Amino acid sequence: MKSIDFLPEIYRQREALSRARLWWGIVVVIFSGAIGASALAQAWLRHGLHEQLDELAPQYATSQAPVHELATLQPPMLRTGHAASH
Repeated sequence: MKSIDFLPEIYRQREALSRARLWWGIVVVIFSGAIGASALAQAWLRHGLHEQLDELAPQYATSQAPVHELATLQPPMLRTGHAASH
């Protein structure tokens, strides 16, 4: 037996459009949540890296002092060595 549908086609189209909008809304919420979560994770990681950088900055400065001293002493040493060889 065939069922009889008395509703006009426009009602079925509105229902389908309503369901499609609901699914699009769900998809937008999911993607927005994923983007927000990844942004928070990156901010948290960046904060941790800044803390590590702040901890290592004094050690880096201390380790660079001999390098700068060598850079200032090397040209006179090279001139002296070059003069001694002639």
